[in-house]
Amino acid sequence: MGDFDANDDLFDGWTPPRMMAATSTEAFAARAAELRRDAGLSFRQLGARVGVSHAYLVAVEGGRERPSAELVVRLAAVFDADLDELAALACVLPPDLEPVLGDVEVQRWLRRVKGERFGS
Repeated sequence: MGDFDANDDLFDGWTPPRMMAATSTEAFAARAAELRRDAGLSFRQLGARVGVSHAYLVAVEGGRERPSAELVVRLAAVFDADLDELAALACVLPPDLEPVLGDVEVQRWLRRVKGERFGS
């Protein structure tokens, strides 16, 4: 993997994903409810589309359960929503990024960016 520069132009004008002061579970729950209602789907209909029980979806939307990364990916696909936004709200890592974050140089670079943008 090549060298990373925390001052890279890639981050010029970048702002962090929309995050709420409430817990990530509550933030994700609110967004998931909004997407489901906008699509006009019941919990049972959505459950059938994403392959989970309607009871699990009720618990996720109610903020009583954290969504799995797999559920977040499936919901993004069903609603044609931004996977990165949903993953950030749910505090889960999209599966396609897991191998990248296993690289030590990427981890070091992210820590430098975090320190520069948000303080250490």
